[in-house]
Amino acid sequence: MKKFALAAVAMSALLAASPAFATSTKDFVGKASQAGMFEIESSKIALTRSSNAEVKAFAQKMIDDHTAASAALKTAMAADGVDMALAPTALNDKYTGKLEDLREADAEDFDEDYMDMQKSAHRKAVRLFKDYADDGENAALKSFAASTVATLEAHKDHANKLEEKID
Repeated sequence: MKKFALAAVAMSALLAASPAFATSTKDFVGKASQAGMFEIESSKIALTRSSNAEVKAFAQKMIDDHTAASAALKTAMAADGVDMALAPTALNDKYTGKLEDLREADAEDFDEDYMDMQKSAHRKAVRLFKDYADDGENAALKSFAASTVATLEAHKDHANKLEEKID
């Protein structure tokens, strides 16, 4: 019995250390769409609330790049006949709450709050896009994900540097 318990613990550790199952097309499209909309909307708030020129420039870049990425996602979906209804058109409660937090943030905390959100969002987006590029089910979306990773990594690096500067 003791050997069985040890084997079960070892198997659990092995499964926990192994990569997650491939993200389904539905999950990828939903998460990528939500993330893109959040980047655009949070950055629009930053354009009006921030008094830091570098933060505003970063926010404008996020709006431009994520608007282009959202269009490219839809093009990739259409290329392989993926149901457009999989791409949400409104933010979920989690992202809506984060936008509300940004709107209500104290002026002196706004830039740090925005950049913290950007760091976290881009870290998650890089992982999502890399995972789908490696293990996704749809060829056009895999190609889109792979071609978008470098831009997301650049955003993440820029967000990290700018947040350190603001701190």
